[in-house]
Amino acid sequence: MKIPVAKPHVGYYEKKFSKDAIDNGWISSNGKYIEKFEQQLKKKLKAKNCVVCSNGTVALVMALQALGIGRGDEVLVPDVSFTATINSVINVGAKPVISEIDKETWCIDPKKIVNKITKKTKAIICVHLYGNPCEMEELIKIKKKYNLFLIEDAAESFGSKFKKKFTSTIGDIGCISFFGNKTISTGEGGCCVTNNKKFYKKLLLIRNNGIDKKKRYFSHFPGLNFKMTNVQAAIGFAQIKKLNQFIKKRKLIEKKYDEKLIEFNNIFRQKIQLEHKKVEWLYTLVIENCNINKLIKYLEKNNIETRRIFYPFHQMPIYKKYVPKKFDKKNSNYIFDNGISLPTFYDLKEVEIKKIINKIILFQKKAIHSN
Repeated sequence: MKIPVAKPHVGYYEKKFSKDAIDNGWISSNGKYIEKFEQQLKKKLKAKNCVVCSNGTVALVMALQALGIGRGDEVLVPDVSFTATINSVINVGAKPVISEIDKETWCIDPKKIVNKITKKTKAIICVHLYGNPCEMEELIKIKKKYNLFLIEDAAESFGSKFKKKFTSTIGDIGCISFFGNKTISTGEGGCCVTNNKKFYKKLLLIRNNGIDKKKRYFSHFPGLNFKMTNVQAAIGFAQIKKLNQFIKKRKLIEKKYDEKLIEFNNIFRQKIQLEHKKVEWLYTLVIENCNINKLIKYLEKNNIETRRIFYPFHQMPIYKKYVPKKFDKKNSNYIFDNGISLPTFYDLKEVEIKKIINKIILFQKKAIHSN
């Protein structure tokens, strides 16, 4: 059997609650589980407001629209992320400006942002890549100094903390994904988190075709239907109750990989500040002096699925026009050329972890011997 890179865990209560939603006829975007899920999210994240939606990409679009960002505006984005980050900016009519990442944290480098800010710059989207919190203190300073909005793309970092605050609760709006490979999942799904009441009210309108609950069918904003279904929310409600055990298992997987792989002097992980807490999304590492494509093919032959690190935006022709003239690509290219993500999910067995580790070690030794 192939070991997948990620796999959702669906247990008794996910089936029970989703069946309850179906049996009661509430299978669309109304029903008790929508509110239950949102309330649990607020409680877990210690946030004032949470608006669930159809997916993480939509959450980013909603956040941008709620902040009034559109045509003529510029938004700073990191060079390495899933394409939803940059696509959301383009799809609201704004211009993304690609910025460098830090070589050690792999997140947007605050030091490289300032020289890209113009009169048109309205926001920064920071991405907590693979669950690793960005340097939020520095980003908050830049936000305040230049009067910018700060959107957290926390699609991969549910449960991670910058110091004592959860990612998604520090900027103006945080965006989370509940896709099938995330720490908790609703299949497809996402949410926006904010402590600002004004932004919260706007998010509710955007999610529901611009219509509020007080005046049915009367639209106040040209929104779309970005709603989550009650069935999805039922699954999420069951999942969030198990969040602590999900995180505990991911920590265990991370520890077992680290114990055997980090001893190699050509293998490196993301730098995580001591006061921060990272919840591992996909266990990802950089292996220097290694042909990553050959390693991926070797592991595939041994029924182990892996992933490359995301393509840097500057490498994709459709985003070339968003790359500044003075742009240092070496960190993004280094991470992409040498990075690989390994299987990371709740039901991953210890014997499977050992197999993955042993195959990587064997590949490493063969590579060293051949050189």
